Amino acid sequence: MRQNADPAALGDTIRTLSVDIAASPAAPSIARSALSELAAEHPGVASHLDALTLLVSEVVSNAVLHVDPSPGRQVELGITVTDERTRVDVRDQGNGFRPRAERPPDGRDGGFGLRLVEQAASRWGSRMNEGRFSVGFEIDHARRRNA
Repeated sequence: MRQNADPAALGDTIRTLSVDIAASPAAPSIARSALSELAAEHPGVASHLDALTLLVSEVVSNAVLHVDPSPGRQVELGITVTDERTRVDVRDQGNGFRPRAERPPDGRDGGFGLRLVEQAASRWGSRMNEGRFSVGFEIDHARRRNA
């Protein structure tokens, strides 16, 4: 795992974290730990930690499960926190997907991760860029305070 974080260089209201995680069954746990460390430094993250933890777990799990399991494969986790929102980006070497609105067929395990992202995130999206597939989402910090 490689971690780059220099919150002091970005000012008091912005925190960034970039972590390269081996694409393995342990990746979601490692991503959650990185998020927890960042949450301790910023009250905006701490107030939304449950939702962020769930969504980070789901998106990182998808990056591990739905891509060729070649040795040495990495999942890139990027988190940017401002006073207004937290943005999470997860990049992998997969071919991507087309988001579907319909529910998975009855009896099928899984398939609910992106539905959770759609429900809990303020906004989300996916894209292919430079041979890497990215899923990103944002959670507005004010959303819960006003709810």
